[in-house]
Amino acid sequence: MGGRKKTTRKKTTTRKNPRKKVKKWEQKAVKHPGRVIKIIQKEFGAKGFNKDGTIKMKYLNEAIEYREGRHRSFGPVDGGWRKDNLAEYRALLLAKNFKKQAKRHKSRKR
Repeated sequence: MGGRKKTTRKKTTTRKNPRKKVKKWEQKAVKHPGRVIKIIQKEFGAKGFNKDGTIKMKYLNEAIEYREGRHRSFGPVDGGWRKDNLAEYRALLLAKNFKKQAKRHKSRKR
């Protein structure tokens, strides 16, 4: 009787300090790291960035709002998003979330 071979599950161990060696897998999962910078640079120029080169939240939010259907060429087109517009929109939302995470992480460290 040929049966399925039973696989043993690897036991996971809990760490004492779970934050100690947490890898930033989300940042590594981004396929085009400079995409959002290029979008902001194209739309707002140098005023979209802080002196240290990070994106200003004001302009990031503006770019997201622009793509949420407040402009004819972006947003849902005939009941659905155009693929390139949706990709830009999601990239901007992801950048906003990363910025929030960094802010929370910075406040926790102090």
